[in-house]
Amino acid sequence: MGKEIKVEIYGAGCDKFFRTADSFRKVLQKSHMEATVEEITDRKRIACRGSLNLPAVFVNGKLLVQGEGVSEEKAEELLRRAV
Repeated sequence: MGKEIKVEIYGAGCDKFFRTADSFRKVLQKSHMEATVEEITDRKRIACRGSLNLPAVFVNGKLLVQGEGVSEEKAEELLRRAV
């Protein structure tokens, strides 16, 4: 896991969106991974990604999950598989 990880979280600013963003930030901080986390709520930017069920999480450009809130445990699992 030597390269920097780019996490993009798309959503409408709902509870699931904020819970998902918080989960990814906590997991990344605990694991000391070099990463950037971007929270995207702008409708135009969301539309550019195509039809998504929100929230949606991309890691290094790859869609990992959409349409559900993500717990810390799930975030850790998704990151492990993505990197």
